[in-house]
Amino acid sequence: MKNVSESFIQYVTNLRIEESKRLLKKGYKIIDLSEKIGYVNAEHFSRVFKKVTGVSPKVYRESLGLGTEMKTDQS
Repeated sequence: MKNVSESFIQYVTNLRIEESKRLLKKGYKIIDLSEKIGYVNAEHFSRVFKKVTGVSPKVYRESLGLGTEMKTDQS
């Protein structure tokens, strides 16, 4: 059953963050994945990601042991 205390915006934001985590695991660049999940501005995405997860996208990727190896959208 869906949590009705969660607003539509919170729901969509959480979906976007979960998808961004999946793309970070695949090695996407932050700028590429932010556009892919619907954020025009990568800095805004990074702020939202940190607010939701408690860490920046860069720190999250490093915690996965992926370092700076990144994949572009064209790869």
